[in-house]
Amino acid sequence: MVRRTSVRLQPDPRRVITKPFVPRDDVFPDGSTRLQVILGRIMAMSDADVARTLSEAVALFADRHRDLDAILERGFGVVEAQVTHHDLGALGMLDGPLAIDRRRLIGAFFTHEYAIEAAALGNPSVVIGPDQSGLAPGEVRFVMSLRSIGEGHISSIEFRSGVIGPDAAVRLDEPTGYVVTGRRAPHEHHKALFTTKLDDLGIANQVVELVMARLGDRFTIVELEASIAALDGDAIERSLTGEST
Repeated sequence: MVRRTSVRLQPDPRRVITKPFVPRDDVFPDGSTRLQVILGRIMAMSDADVARTLSEAVALFADRHRDLDAILERGFGVVEAQVTHHDLGALGMLDGPLAIDRRRLIGAFFTHEYAIEAAALGNPSVVIGPDQSGLAPGEVRFVMSLRSIGEGHISSIEFRSGVIGPDAAVRLDEPTGYVVTGRRAPHEHHKALFTTKLDDLGIANQVVELVMARLGDRFTIVELEASIAALDGDAIERSLTGEST
């Protein structure tokens, strides 16, 4: 039986994340790019102008982001990676460590906000949450995934949480005022599951056991590749592992 509830999921265009902003490679008559021109102007500003401009930017955006200083530092890192070593020298960015305010102002110029729910919010899907502590009898905590459609109709996946009561009443937890993006991390494999799968495939042997013995209970693909590479030092033929040479 399907029963409607009063719970409604409404998109909120005020929920924003930050993204790097790198302008197009427009080339000016003197051969400089738009990126270089903007950096040159910031580097030509006085310390007082830098401090004042950064303060104004922080006042406008700090209440929408959990750690704006860290965001601006990441923005500066993106810009630094886009500019050649020669250009850094020409702009005076290699004369010594840049002051924190100037670094963060550069980061601000090359960071923009993106409203993840500007267009729509839908496609809810729930699973039982891993933490079921602190609940009343008959209640179940859930984790909900949602499809948020933002500016330019770019879709993102966001997550909410809530509780379902014994009477099927749904209570959604109030989302925080800050939206935090996920960060990539190397996927970890469980050694016990991994070795079981190797046994199922019939490819386990003494060389495989040697490779696995070097790994912890959890390992990444990078660690696995390093353990396989160590076979060269052991003068063991890699082809015995089933790996092509």
